[in-house]
Amino acid sequence: MALDLTAIRRAFRTKLTSIPGLPPSSRRSWEGVKFDPPSPTNADPANTLWIRETLLTGSEQLAATDTIETRGEYRVDVFIGDGKGVEPAEELAKAIADEFTPKGGFTGTGVTIYVMSTQRRTPFITDDVWRMFPVVVSWGSFSPS
Repeated sequence: MALDLTAIRRAFRTKLTSIPGLPPSSRRSWEGVKFDPPSPTNADPANTLWIRETLLTGSEQLAATDTIETRGEYRVDVFIGDGKGVEPAEELAKAIADEFTPKGGFTGTGVTIYVMSTQRRTPFITDDVWRMFPVVVSWGSFSPS
């Protein structure tokens, strides 16, 4: 039986949306859902802050315990308008990374996810108008074979 990626995504998203200081739902880009980012030139830097999530599966293999081990990455990119400072985006990226520390696992509907590592990667400018702060969570999960 293959791992339920919908359940994995839902579990990550539930944990993500529990983080204080997350932008409002209108500034959250969920995978597979049409999204228009806010204006990067808004006068208030906090009003240019938005996030984008992506769930990636890297490998599936049969484990010794007759289960399927799946590994992947959950990526949350934090964006702020270029020229608006970096502090709000840095603080949010840190809060996201702190929420997904590799101290055991967490569960969703019918799945348990193990966080293997969490990285805050080097920020960079995209499209000449956004500064992006990537947070990457490496994860694993087991399902019956």
